[in-house]
Amino acid sequence: MIAGLMALVMALVVDGAEPAGGFPAISFVGTFIALKLALFAYWPMISKKRHEAFDLLREVFESETTPEDIVAEENELRAQNARASRLDSRAAGDSSGSLGLKLWDERDSRVDLSLFYGTVPTFVLSVDQRFLDWNPGFQLIFGALEGVRRGGHVSHWFNHLDNFRRVPKRSEALYGESILPIADRERVTHISPQFGRMVFVKIMTPIIDRKTGRIIGWTVALNINSVNLRHEFFEALFRATSEEGRRIRYASAVDGLFEDFADRRQLLEAHREQVSDAIRVLDIGARTGSFTKLLLNSGHKVTAVEEDVHLLRVLRGKCEGYESRFRVVRQELSALKNLPVGRYDAVTVVDSIDFVGELSEFLTKVHGCLRAGGVLSLSLRVGDGESIFASLRSDLESNGKFEALKHQFTHVKDHDLLQRSGVERLDPHHVVETLQSIGFVIETDWRSFEQGNFLLLKARK
Repeated sequence: MIAGLMALVMALVVDGAEPAGGFPAISFVGTFIALKLALFAYWPMISKKRHEAFDLLREVFESETTPEDIVAEENELRAQNARASRLDSRAAGDSSGSLGLKLWDERDSRVDLSLFYGTVPTFVLSVDQRFLDWNPGFQLIFGALEGVRRGGHVSHWFNHLDNFRRVPKRSEALYGESILPIADRERVTHISPQFGRMVFVKIMTPIIDRKTGRIIGWTVALNINSVNLRHEFFEALFRATSEEGRRIRYASAVDGLFEDFADRRQLLEAHREQVSDAIRVLDIGARTGSFTKLLLNSGHKVTAVEEDVHLLRVLRGKCEGYESRFRVVRQELSALKNLPVGRYDAVTVVDSIDFVGELSEFLTKVHGCLRAGGVLSLSLRVGDGESIFASLRSDLESNGKFEALKHQFTHVKDHDLLQRSGVERLDPHHVVETLQSIGFVIETDWRSFEQGNFLLLKARK
């Protein structure tokens, strides 16, 4: 600043002449000297701003990334995916009885964080960077993408991000190879087939074991910054979270309604009698665990399989205290995998056969996990489901409970019938024929109960 003022003074006095108007004349030489001195005085500031501008442009356009760098990054990404695939294969080959997934026990981070009521897409990672669970918001955006699955490695999710090179690279640079950050904030972009370009701020925080202080996993929230098709996205998110609320309410109300239902009590007791000689029982479609608890009370060792996390929470609470003889596996009934060969003395499918997908494929898997001479105890509903709720209402009214439970009754009925509305009803004769074609021997053919709502069958390997 001072040098600039000095240059101006010098320019004014170089000629020394004074025109008629009283102002000194400014010569060409003086002006030139003034500009050079001013440029010299302000050059450090100009140079600093110039470098800042170039740094900003370089960061925005990634002009420092050469084609060789891109090839190297893609090779590293392929190597990371290969490592993840090997880990996935190793987990899928686990035949320890956990069906290839970790047990859903008290120390599993899903217990506290399996329910995410908020609308922010959120997921939980294990310490080895595997998906444990996610909420409806994450399911809506990413749940159907290739490689994104519970138990799968998070790197498969990275592949679907628009800035997929930066996310894992940045994490590894900060915290070491293949180690995710302990707590971090990061920009994430994704091109959704449904909703267009989506921008998130990813906030990752640790899940701490309260007893030991150790990190047992991470919660990752994707705070929504912008969405191309904003209206369509939030309409879909509202529907997804509403459905989640209905599932939560169903899980909390269904047991209170069915505990006095005579036909169901008879069905559960008949199932128990059919597997009374078994030691190890696989209960597929355990729902809230009413039959699982009956088996545990009878001294059996039980592995319960259920998909719905809200039903699983009820099941866990109901079977508390039996940890030495009881384990839970969360898995889709229509996509069972890694069933240990010849492990179980009995398999039970209580009123869940409609949800197992392709019948022949399912029964073949069941046949494989039974020991020689093992028993399959299987039941299905009769009719369209309306008759069951008519019988249930009659029982509740005769016990004087219907008025107190009428709202729960309506909700459970509507949700149950909606669940089964898109499922093809199985023909009992077709089930028998399929069992026989696989190698089962029908020991007790279909039989019904007092109110005629269920059919029960017993087959042996």
